[in-house]
Amino acid sequence: MRFTGAVDEAPILTIASAATTDIGAARANMLRLTGSAAIASFGSAPSGTMRWIWFDGMMSITYNATAMILPTLSSIWTAPGDTATFVSLGGGNWRCLSYNRVIGWPIAENGFGYNQSWQDMTASRALSTTYTNGTSRPIAVSVWATATGLNGNLSAAVGGVTIALGNQAHVAGAVACVSFAVPPGSTYSVSQGGTAPINKWMELR
Repeated sequence: MRFTGAVDEAPILTIASAATTDIGAARANMLRLTGSAAIASFGSAPSGTMRWIWFDGMMSITYNATAMILPTLSSIWTAPGDTATFVSLGGGNWRCLSYNRVIGWPIAENGFGYNQSWQDMTASRALSTTYTNGTSRPIAVSVWATATGLNGNLSAAVGGVTIALGNQAHVAGAVACVSFAVPPGSTYSVSQGGTAPINKWMELR
C-alpha cells in the first residue's frame, strides 16, 4: 500500500463526560470531552487503541493503578484547553502517555497550593450566599467570625452538602471558624447560626 497524499482522521467527535466516558467505543481518534462529571473509566477497547483528547470543561479523571494509569500516579483535574493522549491496555485499562496543560505548567506542578496564595476576600463575600470555584484547581477557604450574642456558629457547605461546623461560641465575644477545600467547579457557601458577623474570609487560590 502506498500513500501519496495526506491521510486525514475522522472529524473531531464531542463526548460528554460521565463516570464511564466510553472513548473506546467512539468512532474517532480525536475527541473533545465536555461537562464536569468525574471520570472513573474510559470503557473498553482493543490493546493499542489510541485516543487524542481535548478537554473542554473542568472534570476530574480518577487515578487507578490498573484501569486509569496517570502521570504522577494521582488524579487529574482538567481545565478547558488541556490535551492528552491515552492508549488502551485492553480489558478496560488505559494509560495516559502525555498530558499538556493549556497554561503550560507541568502536570506535577499543578497540585493544591502550587502557585496559589492566600487572598483576603472579605469585601466580596457574604454569609448565606453561594459562590462557585471557577478555577481549574481546588481552593481552600477559611472564615471566622466573632459572636455578638450566645450560641453564634458558622457552617460550611460544598455542593449543597454541609461539610463543616464552626466551634460554637457560648458567650459573646467568642470566635467561631470554619476551614474547608472546594473542588474545581463546585459551589460553596458559609452560613451562620445565632449572631456571628464575619471578621475575615480568606481563600487560597
